[in-house]
Amino acid sequence: MLHKFCHMELSTDVPDQAKAFYAQLFGWEPQDMPSPNTPDGNYTVIPIEDGICGGILKRPEQAPTGWMPYVMVANLEETLARARTLGAEVCVERKEVPDTGALGILKDPAGGMIGLWEPKELRE
Repeated sequence: MLHKFCHMELSTDVPDQAKAFYAQLFGWEPQDMPSPNTPDGNYTVIPIEDGICGGILKRPEQAPTGWMPYVMVANLEETLARARTLGAEVCVERKEVPDTGALGILKDPAGGMIGLWEPKELRE
């Protein structure tokens, strides 16, 4: 499952509006949970049959509004370092997500944003 898209996340100034829209559009049943890593302390999980397909959060101050795809990696630091050597700008260094893993975000040389996800199971 490495190097495949594993998660999508919507960063928005109006998360409640986004939750309502996608619930009506796709029948999603968003579930709110507390999060120390979001500006307002809340994170909304979008569950699907096989697990979690994504989430919705209040946009952090410096982040753009929009959907962010995440790719699963085995070693976040190595992947961020390799991305730098290939001309990427690392926008978010390793950020731990309690009990689940760690993420990083980069801007590729063409200007595209992408998230990297290292599940905690791969570090143990």
